Amino acid sequence: MTVTQPAPINEVASANDLFNPPDVQKIIVEHVIKSDNSISTNQGTKRLRPFSGKLPKPPNEVDFQTWSLHVELMIQDKIPVDMQRRTILESLLPPASDLIRQLGPHADPCDYVKLIDSAYGLVEDGDEIFARFLGTHQNTGEKASEYLQRLQVLITTATKRGGIDKADANKQLLRQFRRGCWDQSLILALQLGLKTETPPDFSEFLLQVRTEEDRRAAKHDRMQRHLGTTKPKSFLNMQLVNEAPCSQDASANVLQTIITETEALRKQVAELKMQLTKKKEQRRQRHANKTQNPAQEIPSARVAEVQAQQTAPKPRPKSWFCFKCGNDGHLARQCENPPNKPLVDQKYEELKEKQDEWQTKYGHLNWNGSRWRD
Repeated sequence: MTVTQPAPINEVASANDLFNPPDVQKIIVEHVIKSDNSISTNQGTKRLRPFSGKLPKPPNEVDFQTWSLHVELMIQDKIPVDMQRRTILESLLPPASDLIRQLGPHADPCDYVKLIDSAYGLVEDGDEIFARFLGTHQNTGEKASEYLQRLQVLITTATKRGGIDKADANKQLLRQFRRGCWDQSLILALQLGLKTETPPDFSEFLLQVRTEEDRRAAKHDRMQRHLGTTKPKSFLNMQLVNEAPCSQDASANVLQTIITETEALRKQVAELKMQLTKKKEQRRQRHANKTQNPAQEIPSARVAEVQAQQTAPKPRPKSWFCFKCGNDGHLARQCENPPNKPLVDQKYEELKEKQDEWQTKYGHLNWNGSRWRD
């Protein structure tokens, strides 16, 4: 039996150098080191989208709810605390960054999130959010799936704030969707899936709503392609009435009745036109007579009334101007103008002339318009 002697060490080294040259080994080692560094670097440099807390929100930033969710996911990834702190500080912009500056650069990341939440988070309690959830309805032009997503955001926030138990969230979501969605035909189409004792999960419910919306949209497109470019008549609120079968004689009778009623209406319109024309002619004739003989058209009672008004005494003229500035339309105690004595004296002279004229004309009459008895 022959025993094989092991190869010398120098021969083994020469064989390894032959298959794996030193230059190739060096490149492989450097590649492995760089890969490890890149993996550790990528794990430690997860960047957050910026948040400043400004209102209205700038277009390149996120709202507080989105930023808070990203921070929560970053903390759950078990990233080193130093990397968490640095990532949070780099994502904040003034005035949010000025708010947490008081905590210093070595505070716990959860303290940063807690302080930002107290400044920019929701301040409503769970009961108020749940009440707002019950008062939320579908807006004009809003799809049912979009309305359902808005309800889900509110019910989730109310659950986190303690306004409703998590076990009742899906039940309340389904109930409010039935109340607030105006598309009754969609709700009726989903009745088979909504009548289960246990309400569906939000993802399943949303999928059912979107599937029904897509089915309706596809059917509407097929209808438009089949009917052409003409706009189809609305059929959503149309009530169908079963027509009773009628014979040819019944149709003729209905047509004859319509013709008779139409002729009667035409005669009534013609008579009304004749009456209107006659009244206009009478009115024009009276106006012409009144223009030619105005005295004959005035009744005796009207003549007596006019004469009584002509003989009735007019009221004694009174002062109509301001005693301070002399202008009309206000009193002296309400006047803010400077005094104008010449204008006031002029107005006094005019008033005195009118009162003297009135005294001469109506001074001999009593209050009833008759003359004073001697």
